[in-house]
Amino acid sequence: MSQDFYELLRVSQNASTKEIRQAFRERIAQLVRRLHSAQQHPGADTSTLKAQQQNIHEAMQVLIDPQRRRSYNIFRQLSEQGMPDDLKKLWSVIKPAIVDPKVNSSIEVLSKFTKL
Repeated sequence: MSQDFYELLRVSQNASTKEIRQAFRERIAQLVRRLHSAQQHPGADTSTLKAQQQNIHEAMQVLIDPQRRRSYNIFRQLSEQGMPDDLKKLWSVIKPAIVDPKVNSSIEVLSKFTKL
């Protein structure tokens, strides 16, 4: 991931799914116009535009899925702030990105019984 997905789609971190889809359509339309224009010139290199199109599509797929978006946000925050030194603190930070919240509550209940 070379660019932040929110920046790539030009949306805020609080953007709704509807806003993300709209931004995706606008960005893809821009790229398609540029790609079409570039293809009109013989020998034009369109690989960069095609790569941008793939990145925009990936960004949209991640940000419209609640679980993937939560994971992305957590790892994005970690990359900005740095990794915690303590393993327990690291686990508490990355656990929401890895473990489904429904499963997490079951794990916490089971862990209480195993500590008895």
